[in-house]
Amino acid sequence: MDNYYISFVVATRNDNHGGNMRKKNQFFIDKWAYVTAKYNLSCELIVVDWNPIKENEDLQNTLNYPKLNPNQSIRIIKVPEKFHKKYNSSDQLKFFQMQAKNVGIRRAKGKFILCTNIDIVFSEEMIKYLSEKSLNEKKIYRTDRYDIDFDLFDNLNNDTDFFMSYCTGIHKKNYSIDLKTNKKYYIYRSITKATYEVFKDFILSLVNTKKRKKSHFLIRPFLFLKKLIIKSPILLINLATRIKKFATLKSLPELHTNGCGDFTLASQKIWENCDGYYEYDGYSFFIDSLFLYYAYFKGYITTEINHKIFHVNHSQGFIAGSDDLFKSLRERNIPYINFELYLEYIRLYKKNKNYLIQKKEWGLKDKILDEFRI
Repeated sequence: MDNYYISFVVATRNDNHGGNMRKKNQFFIDKWAYVTAKYNLSCELIVVDWNPIKENEDLQNTLNYPKLNPNQSIRIIKVPEKFHKKYNSSDQLKFFQMQAKNVGIRRAKGKFILCTNIDIVFSEEMIKYLSEKSLNEKKIYRTDRYDIDFDLFDNLNNDTDFFMSYCTGIHKKNYSIDLKTNKKYYIYRSITKATYEVFKDFILSLVNTKKRKKSHFLIRPFLFLKKLIIKSPILLINLATRIKKFATLKSLPELHTNGCGDFTLASQKIWENCDGYYEYDGYSFFIDSLFLYYAYFKGYITTEINHKIFHVNHSQGFIAGSDDLFKSLRERNIPYINFELYLEYIRLYKKNKNYLIQKKEWGLKDKILDEFRI
């Protein structure tokens, strides 16, 4: 069968790049096969094995394959090292996630293509909705992501309430929330709130919270005023920079980019018309979001599905409110797109939707790659 309703595309590698990957790979495939078979969803799962380690066992041989319905298949496509090495940052990075997904997108046989990740669990409600075949070929679909602290990879329970009992965070359109601290990290916020945050950080920087000698009590107000005068220019610069940044952001459509690498669903026509993901020579942060804005300026609407997906927490990757990922990338001299460059790319997309246009060979088009299929 070569005409599926949905192609699920994930990228991985025959190593331990996300921690405990062998069990995660098997868990993902088992859950995907169970729930898609239950609702008889016509679909294929494409697993792209990018730059596999030659000394390690082939990914396809590390998996147990569940029984599938006649209208389902699993394909594992191997991308050898020679294609990985064409990138300048290939020595620092062993895995290019978006390039790998493009390989899957190029070879997908579904009417719709859902790009996701190997650490995602789909709720039954989500797959039931997809099986109803009510998707619009001119729309892009997104959903909220629910993070879970979970390592019970032999568990057979697929109930949404069961997974919610392990939930530690939610990534919505406008913010992420840490359920352990109840702290919100906003994607889209008002300029007023941004200005308040700058002033708050500035005032805290003036206050020395360390214990002082009693003899300093009378001169503390003068020390505070001295710091205020000295640091005021810094405040104004930071304030102007922050306001400019958020003014740029507020001028853009508020798309659901939060966690979009874990769930972006669109018709094959949209993926092809938008040339897949931008094949950036570096770490893949913001690449998934740029696809949504590129598609928006091409005239495609992004809409939201009100059903859950779950993300199994791991030590690597981006954590809301933390700079650890970017600090690590800088220390390892790995290129990445920061927030300022991300906004600049969107601004340029708005002016010229063909900015950063891909080569016609994106996704290794016409390249013959080894493929294993069941």
